[in-house]
Amino acid sequence: MKVSCVQINGDSFHLEVEPQTTGSELEQQIKARLWGNAFTRKNKVIVCLEGGAVLQNDATLESAGCPSEVQLVISSNTVTCSNRAGLAHIDAETLVSVRIEDDKTDICPSAFESCRVLAEVIMPDSIRSIGEYAFCDCSSLESITIPNSVEHIGERAFRNCSRLRDVTIPSSVQSIGFRTFEGCSSLASVTIAAKSIGNYAFSGCSSLKGVNIPLLDSIGTYAFEDCKSLEHVTIPDSVKTIGEGAFDRCSLLKQVIIPDSVESIGNFAFRSCLSLDSAIISKSVSKIGDGAFDSCSFLKTVSIPASVTHIGPAAFLNCKLLKSVAIPAVESIGNFAFSGCRSLETVVIPESVTHIGPSAFKSCTSLTLVVPASILAGERVKIDTCGCKRIRADESIKAAAESSPAGPASPAGGGATAAKVLRAKEEEEEEEDVKQAECGKSEAKDQKPKEMNEEKEDQQDKESEAKEEKEAEKIDSGKQWLL
Repeated sequence: MKVSCVQINGDSFHLEVEPQTTGSELEQQIKARLWGNAFTRKNKVIVCLEGGAVLQNDATLESAGCPSEVQLVISSNTVTCSNRAGLAHIDAETLVSVRIEDDKTDICPSAFESCRVLAEVIMPDSIRSIGEYAFCDCSSLESITIPNSVEHIGERAFRNCSRLRDVTIPSSVQSIGFRTFEGCSSLASVTIAAKSIGNYAFSGCSSLKGVNIPLLDSIGTYAFEDCKSLEHVTIPDSVKTIGEGAFDRCSLLKQVIIPDSVESIGNFAFRSCLSLDSAIISKSVSKIGDGAFDSCSFLKTVSIPASVTHIGPAAFLNCKLLKSVAIPAVESIGNFAFSGCRSLETVVIPESVTHIGPSAFKSCTSLTLVVPASILAGERVKIDTCGCKRIRADESIKAAAESSPAGPASPAGGGATAAKVLRAKEEEEEEEDVKQAECGKSEAKDQKPKEMNEEKEDQQDKESEAKEEKEAEKIDSGKQWLL
C-alpha cells in the first residue's frame, strides 16, 4: 500500500507499507524518515492512505476521507489545500492567510490550531463541518464568515481567538458546541440562529456587548459567563432552560426579562450581575436556583409569579438595594435566601410555606416579616428571624384565628392556639414597652436625687471654704496686733 507524506515545509516522500500495518508501526516508519526521528512543531506531516485514513502528528489514525495523495502549495505565506475532502492538520508559524477551495466539505479537527499569525480565512459554500479545535488559539484571526452550508461547528473550534471581533452563525448550524468561542475577548457582537448554545460557549468574551439569539431553546451551563461588557440580552420565548451560571459575572447587564417559555433558572444563573436593577421571572418557572441572583447588589425590583414554589439557598443573597419582593405561592425558602438584603422592607410569608431555611432573612435590618399565625405558633415550620427589624402576624390570618376555635390558620386544630400565641406575643411586646418606659422613669428618678446630692455637696464645699477664709483673716489680724 502506498503512503504519501507531505511536510509543511513543502518536502514530501512516499512509503510502501503492508495493508495490515498498524498505526504505531506506520508511525515508526515515518519517524525514521524525519530529522531527529520524531514529530516536532516545525516538522508536521500530513499522511494520507489509500483507504481514506489520515495519520496526524499526534500519531493516531483517524478517518478523514482523505484521498491517496495530497497537493500542498506554499506561496507568500498562503496555504492552498487542494485535496477533495477533509483538510488535514496544518500548522505554521508564518501562515497568514488560508483560502479553502470550492470543492472542500470538511475542515478536520485541529486543522489550523495555534496558527498564531493567521489573520484571514476564506471558506467556500461547500464546507459542511468545522472540526473541533480547527482554529483554536489563532490569536491574530480578526474576522471570519461562516457559510450557510455549515451544519456543525465542533468543540473549541474558535477558542481563544482573542482578536476575533464579530461573527455571524448561519441558521444551518443547529447548535454551538462546548467552549466553541470561549476566550474570544475582542468579540463585540454575535448573531446566533442556532437552537442551542453549549456549555461555556462564549465564556470570557469580555468585549461582547450584545447577543441576538432569536431561535434559541436552551442556554448551556456558564454559556455567557464573565461577559463583562454584556449590557442587554433578549431571551426569546422559545427558550425553555437557562443553565447554571449562564450569565454569571456579567457585571454590566442591566435588565432581564425571562419569557413564559422558560421553565427553570439554573443555579448561579445571574450571580454577581452588579448592574442588574430589575428582573421579571416567567410564569412557567417553578424553581429559582441556588444563588441565582446572588450578589446582584444593584437589584431593586424582582417579580416572582405564583408558579414559583421553591427559592433556592442564597438565591438573593446580598441584594443590598432590593426593597420589596412578593412570594405569593412559595413553599420552600432556602438557607440564606434573602440574607444581607438590608433595604428589604416587607415580606409576606404565604400560608403555603412548609420550610424556611436557617438564616433565610439574616441581616435584613430594615425588614418587617409578616408571618401566618400557624408559623408563629410553631406548629408547621420554624422561622429564623435573626437580624430582622420586626416580625408581625398577617392581620387576615390573625382575624381568622381569633374568630374560629379551630380555624384554617392552624391545620393541627390550633386556631385557638395560634390566637393565644399571637395574644401572648402582643402582651410580651406591651410588657416590654412598659418595662422600657418604667426603666426610663427609674433612670430619671435616680438621676434627680443624684443631681440634688451633687448640688448639696457643692454648697457645703463653698461654706467650708468661706469659713476657712474667715479663720485665716482672724489669724492675720492677730499677727498684726502683736507687731
